[in-house]
Amino acid sequence: MIEFAIHPVAVAGGTPGLSPMPGRTRHGGADWPRLVDRAPGLVITMTPLHELARMGSLPQDLANIGIPLAHLPVADMGAPDAATQAGWTTVQARALAMPGRRGRLPARCFGGRGRAGMVASRPMVAAGERPQAALARPRAVRPCAVATAAQRQWAQG
Repeated sequence: MIEFAIHPVAVAGGTPGLSPMPGRTRHGGADWPRLVDRAPGLVITMTPLHELARMGSLPQDLANIGIPLAHLPVADMGAPDAATQAGWTTVQARALAMPGRRGRLPARCFGGRGRAGMVASRPMVAAGERPQAALARPRAVRPCAVATAAQRQWAQG
């Protein structure tokens, strides 16, 4: 069984982490403490509503303990469309300006690779890192991070 884990990657003084959806491979209650123990200042999810709904009440559970959720829906193996891109601009600025809670920002999608990797890579490029390095670092901790050509193009800004 795949274990739920948050794979940290340093970005501009913060530490986003790539993770799958809590509860993806077992009961979400077993994964919840690992997410909460990270004390995130913001959780970013790239899952469309139909994927998010499969895993229960994550948005409400986070709200109940005061952890904000940024929901930027992207289809599996896809890249953001214009509406999601518009939302990303605000989320990225918020994430890069968030030194509190040591910049811990879980970036998650259903599997914790492709879309989550985009979310980790894009701020690296925005902070001045070379695009190839910004792709390599998430892949070092989570193979298949930034999985498709469309995701790579978006992640590189």
